[in-house]
Amino acid sequence: MKCDQCNRDVNVGDWPFCPHGSARNFGEQPLEPYIDHNLGTEPVEITSRGQRRAIMARQHFEYHDVSRKKRGRIYVDLHR
Repeated sequence: MKCDQCNRDVNVGDWPFCPHGSARNFGEQPLEPYIDHNLGTEPVEITSRGQRRAIMARQHFEYHDVSRKKRGRIYVDLHR
């Protein structure tokens, strides 16, 4: 299926409005790129939530949102 406005291919599960993309993480606040010094031995630039989740999965880290209202976040390493 193609979008009538931008002519981009839209797949099942994609956000139906421009700009398109996966609707899986709908509602997440945008992520400002930053350098993370705690995800390994070398600093890494984080540019998206998906990238951060993938890196954390490879390092066996789990992400816990402590309080959505307070926006507190905690990184927990259960394997070290």
